[in-house]
Amino acid sequence: ITSLVDELESVAGSDSILIIPSLPTSVGKNQDTSLLNLLDAIFESDKIPVILVCTQSEYKRHEKELSNFEQIKVSEPSKDETLKIVLSSVWKMQDHHMVGINFEAVNTIIDLCQRFLPYRKFPEKALDVLDTILADCKNKAYTPPESIAKIENQITKEALSCAIQGKTEEETRQKLSKLEKKFESAREKWENKVMKNPPTVSAKDAIQSFAEKYKIAESQIYQTQNGLVSDLSGNMKRDI
Repeated sequence: ITSLVDELESVAGSDSILIIPSLPTSVGKNQDTSLLNLLDAIFESDKIPVILVCTQSEYKRHEKELSNFEQIKVSEPSKDETLKIVLSSVWKMQDHHMVGINFEAVNTIIDLCQRFLPYRKFPEKALDVLDTILADCKNKAYTPPESIAKIENQITKEALSCAIQGKTEEETRQKLSKLEKKFESAREKWENKVMKNPPTVSAKDAIQSFAEKYKIAESQIYQTQNGLVSDLSGNMKRDI
């Protein structure tokens, strides 16, 4: 801790700010207090500006330990504000997952989060759901079709059969050659097809993925979209 504080002091006054993005669950009575020790050392120094991000409940729970901080409350952003935040991050997320998503799908995700995840806050819940839906689309799009999986299974069975029969490496290679060429050809065609037409998440895809994640019938989601009252928040027992 001493060396860390010394290093922080060396850059003090150079527009540097120490940001602690979350309050570890280990902070508390009879638990690891390394963060509290660090904060005490920083406050004694009085040269290092520090920002600690935590929830209101966390602050109340550790109000005594965090009494040196000036509390600044940040309100939950509105749907429109959340949309701007999500759109500023969506490009990086698309590149990461190698999956596109259209504007209508982003709006749909934010709407679903507002209606069915009332116990979570914007923008975190929208970003988490978006990440999950992109990952789901990627897994489906980049998973080889069953026809390729069957050829691969054939190769495995033939290789095992050759081993049981005591065939030489050369005999095994000749036996598998035709199947392996068939496999490589089929896989290459599939990969080229995927690369020429990268997957894109539509609003319908977003609803389907959300419904699967939270065990909701898609018909119920579409009903609420059509203005029918349907309180599903009690069914939301799983979280991302």
